[in-house]
Parts: sequence; C-alpha cells; structure tokens
Amino acid sequence: MDIRIDETIDKAPYYKKISDDKVINITGEGGSGKSTIASKYKKDDNYIVVDYDLIMLNPEEGTIEYELRQMLLNKYGEVLFKGINELGLDKVKENFTTMYTEIINYLSKKETNKTIVLDGSQLRFINDVQVIKGEVFVLRPSIQTCISQSVKRYIQKNPQATIEQIQEYTQKRTNILYQLNPLMNELLIKVSTLPEVEKKRAELFNQNLN
Repeated sequence: MDIRIDETIDKAPYYKKISDDKVINITGEGGSGKSTIASKYKKDDNYIVVDYDLIMLNPEEGTIEYELRQMLLNKYGEVLFKGINELGLDKVKENFTTMYTEIINYLSKKETNKTIVLDGSQLRFINDVQVIKGEVFVLRPSIQTCISQSVKRYIQKNPQATIEQIQEYTQKRTNILYQLNPLMNELLIKVSTLPEVEKKRAELFNQNLN
C-alpha cells in the first residue's frame, strides 16, 4: 500500500513507535490539522508542546519556543534559522537535524517527567531518520485538502482580505506544498523502513541469547 500523501485522496494518519523515548513527533503538510492535534496536549501537564514554526519566527518572550530559540541562537547564531533560498536544501537539513537533537537533549534534561511533543512540517528536513526519537505521527490528508484548509484559515484570520489577496495566498500555498511534499513523502517512506520498538526489543533479546 502506498503510504505517501496523495494529491487528491485523503488518507488516515500514519503512526509508528520507533523508540521508548518520551517524544511524540506530529507532522504533516500545512493545513493537515497537526497543530490542532498538538494543541490538545497543551491541556495536560504531562506534556510539553513545541511548535517549530514559532521557533523559526519570532516567539513571544516567556514561551518555551522563545527559550529554545535563545538557547539555539547562543550556540549557533542566526544561520540555524535561515531558509532554503539562502542556504540550500542540504544545509537546511543539516541545521534542522542539529536543532532537533538540541531541542530533545535540552528538554529531556529540563523536563524529565514530561513527554515532549514536537509539532511541525519541518520534520521533513531531518537528514537521517535514525536521529528521530519516540513516536512519529504523520497526518495525511491530500494536498488539495491541505490547500483548502490553509485558505480557509487565512480567510478566518484575515476577514478583510480581497479576492486578489486570497488568490495570491492560494497560489503561494499551492506552490509551496507541491515543492515540499516530495520531502514529506520521502520521510514517510524512510520512517516506514525503521524497526518498531517491539521489534527492537525482540532483536536485543535474541542477541542476548547468543
């Protein structure tokens, strides 16, 4: 069965647990509903939720995203947050993998009793899926559905937007999704090849028998 996100067909979310680390990776295309799901964890004190988008932009002081951005800035500087147009895809992947690892290491020491929930489509930029910790949850509505949902959200946030502005936003979102979706599908395929945590336990048990 093709696990990739389709252009027109909505699919059920993809889930895989690849380690026992207390990390939940929620990802998918913009408009897939990942942030809505992630927000539910914010109501539970057993979880700490991090939004990649906020880290990359200008997070509000006092938020966990602000704290993480400052930590990353102090270590690596502004270059860690630059985009594909400035750095190229390979460097963006390298930078995101650094960011991912640093965030997990930092929060695992700071919030030892909490599960870390990482929300954002940026997981597609991980340069080695072996680095991913915990559970992976990929929302898979079609590209067309994601575009439609993104436009609806834009209109709700910008009720005074003109038809021209809405059309411009729609085209921009369409271009971005079609450009970046192959990376999300590549992530799905690579994650699907990883052993599940139960299989890892079986492998370790068998090794101990030999």
